Amino acid sequence: MIRTLLAVPFLFLPLAGQDQNATAPRTSETTGPAVQDGKTYDELLEDVADDDARKRRVAVRRLSELGTPKAWERVLERLADPDAQVADEAQLRVADLTDDELWEDLVFGKLGTGHKDPLVRRRVLEALGRANAPLDVRTVVGLFKERDLEARRLLAFSLERLAAADGAGIGRIDDEGRTELVETLLRLASKEKDGGLRAAALLAAQRVEALVTPAAPLSRELAEDLLRKSKDTPAMVGALAALGRSADDAALALCVAAIGDEALAVRLQVVDSLFSARNRTAARGLVTVLESEPVPAVARRAVNALQRFSGLKFRTDPRPWRDWAEALSEDWAPEDRNLEGRGDGAGDESTVTKLVGLPIRSDRLAILIDMSGSMWQSRPDGRKTKDLVDVEVRRCLEGLPESARFNLVPYATEPGPYADELVAASPKKVAKALEWFEENEQRGKGNVWDAIEVALADPDVDTLVVMTDGAPTGGPHWNLELMVPLLLERNRFRHVTFDVLLTETSGGLVRHWEALSEATGGTCLEVSFDE
Repeated sequence: MIRTLLAVPFLFLPLAGQDQNATAPRTSETTGPAVQDGKTYDELLEDVADDDARKRRVAVRRLSELGTPKAWERVLERLADPDAQVADEAQLRVADLTDDELWEDLVFGKLGTGHKDPLVRRRVLEALGRANAPLDVRTVVGLFKERDLEARRLLAFSLERLAAADGAGIGRIDDEGRTELVETLLRLASKEKDGGLRAAALLAAQRVEALVTPAAPLSRELAEDLLRKSKDTPAMVGALAALGRSADDAALALCVAAIGDEALAVRLQVVDSLFSARNRTAARGLVTVLESEPVPAVARRAVNALQRFSGLKFRTDPRPWRDWAEALSEDWAPEDRNLEGRGDGAGDESTVTKLVGLPIRSDRLAILIDMSGSMWQSRPDGRKTKDLVDVEVRRCLEGLPESARFNLVPYATEPGPYADELVAASPKKVAKALEWFEENEQRGKGNVWDAIEVALADPDVDTLVVMTDGAPTGGPHWNLELMVPLLLERNRFRHVTFDVLLTETSGGLVRHWEALSEATGGTCLEVSFDE
């Protein structure tokens, strides 16, 4: 079964657990009360310290439901659990905490934002964006003194989400405090060296400033300044995203003018910004993109946006789109029913090669291959799944044009990439890579998170092809409900496409991989090697 999922801009996807219910009412700190599965508090304390990670994970959930101060203390301690299944569960549960005093004492204390492990701090700062935590300007500004770059970026992202969610959390800060917070974020956006943090700070500032002044003039001015002066791709992408939210003709004209930038991520963001504006100027801007764009990935995304605007099925020929756009009335807006669907882009006309039937449209790709337990299972004919994968990977790489560049990133407990960067798809180099992969016998858990990190470290990669049985079993994150939105946050200023090939994957996991593919303009394919 093939599910083809085309470009949907990642504008503001809620992270895991955002709609979960608040914490249960507190009960007394005794052994008396039982919680759902009949276990007492003391029994849960035993489970949360058990050698069995599954028991610890269930105990974390039960303790959060119990909701007492001591129970929450045990939950926060598990953020540092060596098993990612347990730590992810604790991260998901932190957002359920509604007691202001416990936030101050525990979450903003040594068990949370003050923890010595940067991964624990990142977990807490992400969870902040899903919570209705007590916030004041002094607290937030203090958190931005964090040294870990990723933690600071996640904090900005959490503030952006809170401001967009009717000011949850930030709603407790008065207009004077919000203005001070905007100034802090704008300083980060204008002076930080890292482009991703600058972009995240700008978008957070825009959301917070809109709570005080809907037009967000200070953020708008900085977005224009970044777009004119910055040569940093993530910063430019963030500026374009901010201008797309403004949606006025002047902002959209600046977006269209950036279509000549050499960075693919910038041009993809132009399309997404125009799609988010959803007016006549945006529609005409998308046609302009289509008329000038030489890269199929950008053209497909523009076609998809136009199809969703219009309900029409024209492809990459810009002429019928220009006729349609020129006939639009000044107050035109797309119908909601069109936006709810998906366009089919440019179909398969630009397919470069295939992997087990998955169309590969990129010539700058990294193929991530899950080498965990299922790869080594024996089949009725005596062959292992790895033997069949070897055949399909060979067909895929030998089908690449010599102008393409690729990498192989097989992964188990750790990723083991073929090369540090993309290599040319010449016959000699393809043959060498295939020989290396066919002899590869990696085994262990399925640490897809670190494999993605390794692949994204190469700035030339524009597509990741993930071949997996769907269930991460290793690395710093395992829970797809949490992982997918985190990956989208990491990718939103990069715009790498995720194509996903799933084998023997349960339905609950499939929907998360589909969401990742859909939000990045990729394709998700389910396949069985028995077919």
